[in-house]
Amino acid sequence: MRAVSMRSFKSDTRSENITSKSSSDDILENADFDEFLQATCKKFQCPTAIVVGRETVREPPPKSSKQRQESRSKRGAAMDVLPTPSTQNLSYLNPFDEKYLLVMAIYDTLNHLIEILLSKYNDQVIPRVLMQLIALKVPHTRHLTRFTIRQCRIDLYTIYELNKILVLSNITDICLDHSYVKEGIYDVLLSQKSSLRNLSLSRCYINDQVCERIAARLRRSEPAEASLLTLNLSSNQITDEGMKHLGEALRDNRHLRYLNVSDNQISDVGAQYVFDVLQEFLLTQEEIFDRRKCYVQYLKKKTELYELYLSKFEEENSKRLAAKRSLTGRPRLSPKKDKVSIRRDSRHSTSSILSVKARSMVLEILGPFQHPFSPAMAVVKDGDLYCIGNFTLCYLNLRYNNLTYKSVDALLTVVKHQKIYRTENQCGLVSVLIEGNHVPEDCIEYALIHKEMMRSVTRRKLPGDKSVPSSR
Repeated sequence: MRAVSMRSFKSDTRSENITSKSSSDDILENADFDEFLQATCKKFQCPTAIVVGRETVREPPPKSSKQRQESRSKRGAAMDVLPTPSTQNLSYLNPFDEKYLLVMAIYDTLNHLIEILLSKYNDQVIPRVLMQLIALKVPHTRHLTRFTIRQCRIDLYTIYELNKILVLSNITDICLDHSYVKEGIYDVLLSQKSSLRNLSLSRCYINDQVCERIAARLRRSEPAEASLLTLNLSSNQITDEGMKHLGEALRDNRHLRYLNVSDNQISDVGAQYVFDVLQEFLLTQEEIFDRRKCYVQYLKKKTELYELYLSKFEEENSKRLAAKRSLTGRPRLSPKKDKVSIRRDSRHSTSSILSVKARSMVLEILGPFQHPFSPAMAVVKDGDLYCIGNFTLCYLNLRYNNLTYKSVDALLTVVKHQKIYRTENQCGLVSVLIEGNHVPEDCIEYALIHKEMMRSVTRRKLPGDKSVPSSR
């Protein structure tokens, strides 16, 4: 069930319904988002007719255990696109006959703003002042997690302002489906550290040059590498050259779980660029140097923290002993040991305890050394250093491209390799969608691929298995 209400505003109309309290900035910050946006659009003379809608999304009643089990059995292993908002058709909310920009504010049952939705506006470019006004309210909406601009005209200023909103908020999902930017600067959204987890850029006319800039933001040295989990680039103009850049990014990216490049212009060559990094590949001199550099920095930081905490614990211990002596006086000496030997043993024992305590504190703070090419992920063959592959990417959508049987055979090689090297903490590929290509409708490779992927999910023997290696 959904409760929907409407508030409309036209910038060139002097409405008498806005109360005097809306002119106060303090009160506007405490107002609901739809009230705030309506009032500030009038105050700052937004050049576009704005309609602010409000929707409350009610959670469905909890399912029984039997219903949950049936739901899991029917649910697919991979999603085709990022989750879409609950509002699909908003034409019945139109209060005018003229064109307008509809801004939907979606709340949960606790009256928390969870999503901002702008959709189906092609009359003009979304005004920059509107995005700036939204940015004023965003820091006060900590439950806002999704921002959707679907099928709208946007420009580079929209992207820049949206990037500012990302930095100021807890937004995890950005959807810009069917919203074309001539300059193609979608990579700006990945340029700064933020909470962004899911990015959907379907039907945005993204070519290989734009894909190269997006892929560059997914490298290990970039802020987005540590946060972005899903990337949807479906229905664009990406060719094998763009897939090459994505494959290079996946060499050291260890956070991206889901990649959708369906309905593009990718052939077997482009798919192979990604398949190559999902299995064993040779490390370059730059990658080896980067690993050594990061390990030296890790050891340096570890040593600095150890010395800091050791001195801190020694100072605390000396203060505690001084306070104890002031209360109890000098301790009596044992007849079997002289004063010097007792002091030596006491100092050695205390120093060992404090050292262990400091090392434990440092390990708890830093953890073990983490790197895509750490010794746990590398093997030496014929004097060369290889990475065993990217085991983080789980879902890969290659539907409706130009793949042939060659890609099916290459995919089987990948899952067999991941079967050998997969450990308990690694998953590897769970689902690869290749329907709609120039591939056979049914072949024995499909069954083998599905079986290996199911084994990686269930972590147990499947019917017909003799043995299932769980580690290298």
